Amino acid sequence: MDVSEKDPTEVYLDIGGGTIQMGRLQRENFTFVEEEDPSFVMTSATCRIEPWNKVHSDRVPSPELHNYWIKNNTSRKDYLYHTTPSPLAAFVHPEHIAVTLTAENQFGKKVYCRYFDCKRKEIPHVFESVVFPESTVYCGRRVGAKYISITETKYDTPETPVPIVNRISNGPQHYFTVCMSTLYGDEPKFIQIVDFIEYHKLQGATFFHIYIRNVSAYDRMLLDDYVRTGEIEVIVLNDHYWRADYMWHMMQINDCHMRNVNFAKWTSLLDIDERIEMKKDWKIVDFLDTITNPNVVNLQFKVQWVLKDSLSPARYENDNQFFENLVFRKFHNTSKVQNWLQPKTIIRPESIAAMTIHSPAALYKGLNKIYVSDIIGVTRHYRNVEGGALPNNNKRVYEVGPYSLTDVEPNLKFKLTDAISDELTENSGSDDFLDPDADKFLECPIDSWNAIETEKVPFGSFDVIQRWNKQRVNKFRPTVLNALLFDKYLMVLIDTKQMSGRHVVCRYFDCLRREIPSQFESKIYPESVVYCPRRIGVHYMTITGNILEKPTKPIAIENASLTTDNYTNINKNEEQLETQINK
Repeated sequence: MDVSEKDPTEVYLDIGGGTIQMGRLQRENFTFVEEEDPSFVMTSATCRIEPWNKVHSDRVPSPELHNYWIKNNTSRKDYLYHTTPSPLAAFVHPEHIAVTLTAENQFGKKVYCRYFDCKRKEIPHVFESVVFPESTVYCGRRVGAKYISITETKYDTPETPVPIVNRISNGPQHYFTVCMSTLYGDEPKFIQIVDFIEYHKLQGATFFHIYIRNVSAYDRMLLDDYVRTGEIEVIVLNDHYWRADYMWHMMQINDCHMRNVNFAKWTSLLDIDERIEMKKDWKIVDFLDTITNPNVVNLQFKVQWVLKDSLSPARYENDNQFFENLVFRKFHNTSKVQNWLQPKTIIRPESIAAMTIHSPAALYKGLNKIYVSDIIGVTRHYRNVEGGALPNNNKRVYEVGPYSLTDVEPNLKFKLTDAISDELTENSGSDDFLDPDADKFLECPIDSWNAIETEKVPFGSFDVIQRWNKQRVNKFRPTVLNALLFDKYLMVLIDTKQMSGRHVVCRYFDCLRREIPSQFESKIYPESVVYCPRRIGVHYMTITGNILEKPTKPIAIENASLTTDNYTNINKNEEQLETQINK
């Protein structure tokens, strides 16, 4: 490297291959690199091969059983008009790769697995296989394969290969997951989507596979934010062949099954209008935790229909409209429990060989069905009587009575309302749920630890640093990290740098995130800490630069108090405290 005599930051160096170019040195803290980091020694032709991807295998699971089921046409559909396999997704396991197809008329056909490296360059050694179950091909493994496609002959031009997803692990990543069947049609879905996801999260589900054909931009915004937080995967269903939107259901069931093998111990396959409702104050995972017999691989739940006699709104408008249209709050006209008419299931994916909408078609091991008593749980099916793609299905509404008015368990109703409010507050793109005048649909319970109001905070007499005296009117929207409740104050941790001494305002919110109109002007001290006095009924907090600023999303407070049960506010007697609570 040569340095210019006129400018010590101007240099000339060989960038590689004898090509000399002018460069510019950083004026301070310049570090000269003698050799490239070995992990970055690569060219445009380099394909890295991970340790898990250095396997060559010509094995597929249970070939004798598969041949037996093929001869018996188990799971055969011969549905629609595909002339090519049309791969959708692929999942690698220790000895094989499972490829799902969108075609539903290839059952039992001989096909060939075609492998591709990270540059989508074909790897030699095709693998001969067969389509089983319907819409699935099991392939051997090839070293370095990152993409895969399926063809009818060795020499066909392959359809665009799909990425191979790694499912090799010491065990499932999730205990309980849920698949939502394909979303389509004109009815807006955002309320039903958040209702479905938040309900099953409260039941213990930790991941969702959501299949879509078409949804509104507003619905997609909500789904994309769930993707951002890592709670769902959205699978868009499309190929080069026509079919009506409702015709994707069987293929979606198969893909959900294969997608969850070695990904989840238990998986439920449901429609957007179905909720598995447990009795005895159980969650679904509480019931699953009691199951220790490994032969239990398919749990069947009876169904109750709840008549859904109006369509969901297109978007959030206000709290009143939103809460009134939550599915579990609005619809109550419920049929009797049906005797195994259209039951829904929770399965052990690795034990199932072929799956249908309501039950397995073939199993590798275990009992075909466990009929779960309706004393333990049922599927609450909010049946849309306004029509839909299959209006003839609604004829059964006259056959499944008598009907009666039912409701979900009150504590679950409260928790689910709170969870949905939380999700929509964060993801709606506005702070609508922070409206202090929002209609009061639920009373916020005030526990003994939360019935305290104080006015003093640590460092309350600390003088504000002079340079912050003029900052009260400036906007200040810090990231609130945590809020801890102590006996006489709240300590809020925020992400700041060199802000010690700045004026800020403590903002308080109740259990429904309605603002409590009792702000407090405090300051940042020490750095990244704001002390706030306590307010009766506070569940969430945030910090703003002044009282007029619109608050950011509040965060839940954590009770760190050791003596709040016995704490009595010195300045108020019990009668005054009761008056405060009633207000």
